[in-house]
Amino acid sequence: MNWALAIIALALIVVLSKSQVLLPKPATVSSPEQIYKAYIPFVSMPQSLSRGIAMANPNCQDLTDMGATWQYTWGNDPVICPGKESVPMLWGRNQVGAMVGGNSQYLLEFNEPNFSDQSNLTQLECAQLIWQIENDPQYAGYKLVSPAIGDGRYEWLIGLRNTFIDLYGRPPRWDVIAFHYYVLNDSWFKIGKEKLDQYVLLAEEWGAELWVTEFAVVPLAPITPNYTHEQALTKLDEWMAYMKPKALRYAYFTNRINGSMEVGCAWLNGCSKFALFDFTTGTMTQYGLRYRH
Repeated sequence: MNWALAIIALALIVVLSKSQVLLPKPATVSSPEQIYKAYIPFVSMPQSLSRGIAMANPNCQDLTDMGATWQYTWGNDPVICPGKESVPMLWGRNQVGAMVGGNSQYLLEFNEPNFSDQSNLTQLECAQLIWQIENDPQYAGYKLVSPAIGDGRYEWLIGLRNTFIDLYGRPPRWDVIAFHYYVLNDSWFKIGKEKLDQYVLLAEEWGAELWVTEFAVVPLAPITPNYTHEQALTKLDEWMAYMKPKALRYAYFTNRINGSMEVGCAWLNGCSKFALFDFTTGTMTQYGLRYRH
C-alpha cells in the first residue's frame, strides 16, 4: 500500500511539473518598490528606506502617507514618530554642545553655512566647530553628516575640508556628505545634475555616503524662464530618476508649510505651492503623489 501511494505521489509531481497551470510569471520590475506594487496590492504605500522628508511642520502621519522612513526638522531634538527614524541636527554655532535627541545613529552638522541667512559660518569657524563636535564625548557614538552647503556648492565643502586638514592634520570625520539643491528651470536642472555628479565623486574619494537632504523642483520661481506646475511635475520625475541611483538617502523639502514659515521661501515666491501636502486639509498634492511613487 505504501509503495502504491508513493507511485501515485510521484506521478502527480511529474504531471504538475509539466502542467501549464502554473503561477503567473512575475512582472518585469526594476526596483523594490515596483515589486511591492506588483505582488502586494493591499499595501497602499510601501516604505522606502531611502525616502525621507525635511519637515518644516512636523507631522508623523505625513511620513506614513508618503511611505518615508526618516525625517529631520533642523533641530537637535526632533519629534520622534513611531517606526520612523528622526535625525538630529546641530543647525549652527549656538547648537554645538547641545544635547541631542531623536532616535538615529546619525548627526547632521550645520545647515547651509555658506549662506548669510542660514547658519552663516566662515570655513575657518566651521572647521573649528566641527573639531569641537568630533571631540565632544556626547557625540562620540554618532555617524557624522557633513554640513549641507547651500546650492550644492561643492567648492565650499572642499575648501572647508582643506581648512580642517590645515588646522588639525587630518580630514573631518564625515560618514556622510550632504547635498542641497533646488531646480528652478532647465538651466538649473543641468547645473544641478553636474553638481550632484561632483558630489558622487567626492563621496567616493572621501569614503562617505551621499545624502540629498533638501531638494525640490520649483514652479513659478521668480526667474525667467521658469516652470509651470505641469512642467515642474515632469521635471520632478526626471530629477528623481537621476538622483535616486546616486544618493543613499534623500529628503524632499517640505511636507507642508504656510504663514510665517513662508518667510524663508521668499526667494522662491513661496514653498507651499510645491509642498507634499496641503497645510490646512492635509490632502496630498500632485507633488506628493509624484514623490511618493
